[in-house]
Amino acid sequence: MGLSLNGGSAEEQPVDDSKERWWPRARKRARVYLLNNTYVPLLFRFINITFTTAALAVAIRIRTVESKYNATGILGSSPTLVVIFAPLTLVHVMVAIYLEYFGRPLGLWRTSAKLAHTLLEVLSICAWSAALSLCFDNFFTSTIPCASPSAISWYSNLPRPPSPFQPNRGPAGESLCDHQMALIVLVGIGLLMYCFNLVISLYRIFEKVKYHHTLVWGR
Repeated sequence: MGLSLNGGSAEEQPVDDSKERWWPRARKRARVYLLNNTYVPLLFRFINITFTTAALAVAIRIRTVESKYNATGILGSSPTLVVIFAPLTLVHVMVAIYLEYFGRPLGLWRTSAKLAHTLLEVLSICAWSAALSLCFDNFFTSTIPCASPSAISWYSNLPRPPSPFQPNRGPAGESLCDHQMALIVLVGIGLLMYCFNLVISLYRIFEKVKYHHTLVWGR
């Protein structure tokens, strides 16, 4: 019995070692791919364009439905904010794609140009973070209402103001709430794409600086 137990442990040990070695290899491959593949930032840019365009369409649709039922602004100001931010974002992303893939290499940019490029990314992230928080706020505080009383009872016990769609939300209210939820999802995914692209860009810069520092001090 002792031999069988020892033999079993000896057979299981290589399997455990291979499992332990698999994760570092996979992490290293993913790291090399993200850092060295030229088209990774471009992929995130195109995803950002897609979801920003969809968010713009949904925001316009919300305003159209509100105007149709003479209830403009019932969902708050988040659709208007998206209508303002989305075209600016599309222009910014298009310009960024042109500069990164058809202009001078980023390594040849002046420090001030690199800093301005990064600060524009940060500013866009801040703007879309504000838009996302406003979308959530409008969903939970709208007078339609979109959120159930139990969903807001943890922070407010005040009665809601009367809604033009009372006593039930009706098809118009249901459509507006569904569009607002879709707007939250689209804005959130677009914001994540901005964050991923910024993180990868900064990570590449830090890796290049570390590599250059190693070469200089290794001489």
